[in-house]
Amino acid sequence: MQGGHPQDLINAQLLERCDLLVAILWHRLGAPTDTDMSGTVQEIREFSESKGHERVMIFFCSKDLPQGFDRKQYDALVEFKSRVQSSGIYIPYRGPAEVASLFRHQIDIAMNALPMPEVKTESLKSNERILSPESNTLLAA
Repeated sequence: MQGGHPQDLINAQLLERCDLLVAILWHRLGAPTDTDMSGTVQEIREFSESKGHERVMIFFCSKDLPQGFDRKQYDALVEFKSRVQSSGIYIPYRGPAEVASLFRHQIDIAMNALPMPEVKTESLKSNERILSPESNTLLAA
């Protein structure tokens, strides 16, 4: 796509098609956009406004910071974290095993809360799927 700010084009392509938004952050927030602290923050804000904050999961890693981390990026992340901490979408974790466990738990909760699409089962062929291929891949993982 052409004809707009890159972040706006990304959001137009992705956010409308998504049912859930998952962000996993550690020590960087990303590059600022025209409207927000970063493209990540813009995606989260726009998704929350259109689909509801209960469909957003933001995992924040609390393990030690890497050597040479970007202090400006980290400070922006800390500020963003403090803004979302009370919204119910903030999930802290220490490492890969913990985030995997928390993600499985949170995705179960989120999937159970999503409204079920109305599907006429008699119109489905045996090889048709109700979920998109992307959704099936995510759930299988």
